[in-house]
Amino acid sequence: MKLILVKITKNTTPGQPRMKYPSIYDPYEIDAVKIGPIIYEGRIARGEDYEHCLICLPDEIADKYAQDPDITIVTKDEADEWLAQNPDLQSRPSETVTDPNRILAIMAKKTAGLDLSEEDLAALDPNSPVPGIVKTPKTVDEIYPQYDGE
Repeated sequence: MKLILVKITKNTTPGQPRMKYPSIYDPYEIDAVKIGPIIYEGRIARGEDYEHCLICLPDEIADKYAQDPDITIVTKDEADEWLAQNPDLQSRPSETVTDPNRILAIMAKKTAGLDLSEEDLAALDPNSPVPGIVKTPKTVDEIYPQYDGE
């Protein structure tokens, strides 16, 4: 697996999508082979002319895409530095409620003086995979836990 940064420019052509990707970029191929989410900077949405996105791909696909000058293979350390500087990602809260109904039910149990189950407690633990409150991933290890590269 490799991490790539893709430079995306603002598309000024009327009737076209707002973001213009490098010509080699095939969104259907990327969607089929990407490992984990695509992380964007959000610069174009804030009115800037370009932004980058980070994608984790199998080696052979990443190598193919890196032939384009607007796509760069980056190390884990470089990706972590980019993520740390990503204003869109860093502005997100450290924890996110993924199941508000479950959290409301837990609050109702607690208010009524009822004991919380193991599953309720797990839902309150941001490090647990149980939906409820989860930690917002902000590093390569957290976003792409299956990444095994440098």
